[in-house]
Amino acid sequence: MPVWDNAHCRLNQFTGTIWLLLIFNILAFYLVVVHIREPSDMEGEEEDKPVPLVPSLRKAWHQLKALDVQLIVMLLLEKSISGGGFAALLTIINPYVTTTFNFSNGHALYIVTVASVGVGIFSIAVVGLFIFAKLGTIIPASRSFPISLLLCLTMFILSYPLPLISSQVPVKSAENPHGCDASVYAWCESLFMNPKFLWLGMVAVLTGTAMPFSLISQDTIYSRVLEGLDQNIMQAAYKMTEDVALGAVPAIATVWAC
Repeated sequence: MPVWDNAHCRLNQFTGTIWLLLIFNILAFYLVVVHIREPSDMEGEEEDKPVPLVPSLRKAWHQLKALDVQLIVMLLLEKSISGGGFAALLTIINPYVTTTFNFSNGHALYIVTVASVGVGIFSIAVVGLFIFAKLGTIIPASRSFPISLLLCLTMFILSYPLPLISSQVPVKSAENPHGCDASVYAWCESLFMNPKFLWLGMVAVLTGTAMPFSLISQDTIYSRVLEGLDQNIMQAAYKMTEDVALGAVPAIATVWAC
């Protein structure tokens, strides 16, 4: 049922999020364009003189050769893995909740939204510890990085349907209209699941905690490794690996499902 409807705009549980993101993007664009200025734009600051292309490339090449290539490759690989992991979770969680827990699309969207709020709460709490409690000085990036990986590994382990608490996935029938369709997926009748709200709570807590640990520690280590290098180029390469994973995972999941 639409919450608000007219000839130009329909606001409901699906389009509401899109409109909210649009408003936030407009606000962010305004803040960046009007209120954020780079140090070189400040009054009294002298702009860096342009460097010819060939000397600039030669300097960058010599700097790159002096870096720990294995560490950079590891960070790029981990960036793509973490980005792909979050993309995979976002891609499968709604159909997984619908099919496995026998929820309608609307109910599944509501449940996933509540779980996402939980992820946000725990993420904000962890980021708050880094800002106000100076968690980064207590736990260095070299250790918070493995902590994030350990939390992700724990999530996968706890997601395994243990015999004592798991139950069989409801197969699609007249009583379970949104259940797993055995005519489409051959594994429906042999698949087991953990209690739904226990699983969703566990995902919210561990994902919300692991995500900021992973992102903050990765960016900290990467920036320290680069130091004097052109951050624009190297951060673009760093971001590109994540974008490739974000685009590849949903495509692979779709092709695999087909």
